[in-house]
Amino acid sequence: MTPKLTLPDLSIILDIQKFSPILLTPEFLRYSNLIPGDWQLAREPVVNANLSQIAFTNGISFSSQPGSIIFSETWQDKSLEQAQIPALTHKYVEIMPEADYLGIEFNPGVFLTFESPDENVARNYIVSNLLAPHLRNSSLNATLHLYYTLERRKMYLSVREAKLELPNQSLQPAIFLSGHFRYQINGDNPLEKRQHLHHLIDNWSEDLESYTKIVNQLIST
Repeated sequence: MTPKLTLPDLSIILDIQKFSPILLTPEFLRYSNLIPGDWQLAREPVVNANLSQIAFTNGISFSSQPGSIIFSETWQDKSLEQAQIPALTHKYVEIMPEADYLGIEFNPGVFLTFESPDENVARNYIVSNLLAPHLRNSSLNATLHLYYTLERRKMYLSVREAKLELPNQSLQPAIFLSGHFRYQINGDNPLEKRQHLHHLIDNWSEDLESYTKIVNQLIST
């Protein structure tokens, strides 16, 4: 059975010294002009001292925990190259220039879906196609963690079973392949740190290219 790549996903995480989730609100997003005023909320926002979650109907969401803010985007019928959140991350850094930025993480992901009534099809694919034959076991919790050293970057790849909710609310067996690229922000002062951060954001497409190449090689074996 040939699986299909679907529903691209991308998140960008900024690590910020002493960042509090209560600073991330729908009002801040709109009044700072980080997002257009006509974006519609997908559900009621959650904002408190420990967690903030704000999702919009266009597939873009913002969330935070103490010390970090996450920009996320999920969509269909588009490629990862059409992502909007790199530009939103640039804009956020410009709006909050005095924040103490410590690190940034790029997390691209895709679902590998199967047209099969077998609820174990995703697990069987991971075990049979991605793991060594001697690890085959029907009771195995099929999760795979891989580490790659690439030119000027390192990538962690997580491969795990998933259930993808379809428009009719049924669940489709799937595999989620999530990449993780993490960088430390360097600089002797806030200006140098922001310049380095903008440079890393500009290079996100190189991370995406590395991730895409590795995923394609992995599922073609």
